[in-house]
Amino acid sequence: MSVGERELLLSPALSHEARSLYLLFLRPLAERGRIPPDLGPMAGYLSSESPNFPLEAGYDTARAVLGELVAAGLARVTGEGEARHVELTIFERERSALPAEAFAMFQDWRPGPTFADAARAGGLADARFRDQELGGFVRFWLGKRERRTQYAWECTFVERLKRARSAREGVGYRSRAQAA
Repeated sequence: MSVGERELLLSPALSHEARSLYLLFLRPLAERGRIPPDLGPMAGYLSSESPNFPLEAGYDTARAVLGELVAAGLARVTGEGEARHVELTIFERERSALPAEAFAMFQDWRPGPTFADAARAGGLADARFRDQELGGFVRFWLGKRERRTQYAWECTFVERLKRARSAREGVGYRSRAQAA
């Protein structure tokens, strides 16, 4: 989740249902490029059989909750019915700003909005990092001729984080290649 998304999601004007729909349903689907245009799956996600807070969400509930996300600037809906398209505005803007081709490291590089997925795929359960860790990584690679895609840089950063955390914990580090 990006800083921009986080700030908007923390707005007291958003319901818990809107935050939940965004974070646990729509955002993971957007990362895979598969947001359903139909309100049915959203209503299904919002429905709950909880004994304390049961909710039978229908199309009206899903439309209202999606409307909250649109009003907050987190989503945009275009078209109607079969032509409906739901887009997560901040997520898409940040994702489209990432270079698609291989590039050399640059001073302002940051992991992208799907970094948590790259971290999990690389065996790092906690994708959080300190500014000092990122700064050290960028400084190490600045000026080197190495060119990588955004995802490859993120995987390299994950490996560095794993080594640093293993060293702090006094545990021997083995890369995925060494473990295989």
